[in-house]
Amino acid sequence: MSALLPASGIEAATWLKDALIGFASDVVSIVPSGYPAYARLLHPAYRSSTDEPTRASWQSVADLAGLAIDKTIQWEDVIAPLPEQAFKFFEPPLEGTLDQETCEELMPILKAHTSTPSLCWYGVWDGYSYLREACRNASRISLNGRRYYLLRGALPLSPASLCTGPFFQWANIFWPDDRAWCVASEVDFRSTYIAASEGAIVDLLARFPGEVFRVDPNERVTLRGSSKKPDAGADR
Repeated sequence: MSALLPASGIEAATWLKDALIGFASDVVSIVPSGYPAYARLLHPAYRSSTDEPTRASWQSVADLAGLAIDKTIQWEDVIAPLPEQAFKFFEPPLEGTLDQETCEELMPILKAHTSTPSLCWYGVWDGYSYLREACRNASRISLNGRRYYLLRGALPLSPASLCTGPFFQWANIFWPDDRAWCVASEVDFRSTYIAASEGAIVDLLARFPGEVFRVDPNERVTLRGSSKKPDAGADR
């Protein structure tokens, strides 16, 4: 496991109970309300036509069908126009976690936008059966219908998986002690949402062009995407 340690209490996470609004409905049901800016980071797909799968952005897959992606895109929208034989060349994005490479690219940006990189908090869903024992020794907190083991530790520039299997599992939600930002990968989602300062979101947009999209905190989220709320008079 990484240097993360079990939290002995849940006090550091109780602020999220009021800051998260609803369950998997709006952006602020995934990451907390009250931040200056928000973004959605698409989890990469993988090209499986080689011995070692390589990351593929959603846009690179969409290019095969002449499709331009935006902040509302869902993975199913990307692959739907592709010929059937193309499906064997791509593995879908991971659900409920960033991949390790994206984590390693994200961490330096997050570190630059907090005054407490030496103390951060990490919640991982307690429904995973393959979590390391150290996770299961941690206190648990309920947030919007899910329970999370709470861990603590410095922000790792090269995160280690929290599971024992051959796959990578990172925290579903994590934030620094100064709450300068919050990052969440909802269990069933193929994208991660980030609440942060304007400067942090600008840096993310620059580092992940075509993979990070600015979103409104009150936009609705779907299983794997986000969309604008309908007008008050619109049909539902």
